Amino acid sequence: MGDHFQRWQPDTCDGFDQGQGCSFIQVFDDEDPPDKVKVKLHKTEKKCKKHDKYPGPDAYIHAVDDNSHKNRVWAILKAAEPSLQYADYHWSFNDDGVLTFPVADIPQFTWRAADVRAFVQGLCDKEFGPGKVLVR
Repeated sequence: MGDHFQRWQPDTCDGFDQGQGCSFIQVFDDEDPPDKVKVKLHKTEKKCKKHDKYPGPDAYIHAVDDNSHKNRVWAILKAAEPSLQYADYHWSFNDDGVLTFPVADIPQFTWRAADVRAFVQGLCDKEFGPGKVLVR
């Protein structure tokens, strides 16, 4: 069939839950095997206030990076506690672009939050470098 187009609205954008986040049209070749698919930007429809400062395709690059960052932290948490549900993962980015989330609010971690906080913070520091993720 060839090129396939899809709209992507990253949940990491400012105002996503109010419909004010970024919106991108992506393109990929749907004849490629799943492990070879390369999704690319076709068009930027709308930029959120966080990504509006980036020209052209740079907004897309930053949105992909933010989303990947959030998903990699989720993978670290899920590896630490397989029973976690995504709905328990309440993350946000602060004004400096640091991903923050409170482990004490995650039911599976409540009784051992201090130990989990230190453990997960160490894993995130190793993965992303110090100061890129703040485990509260």
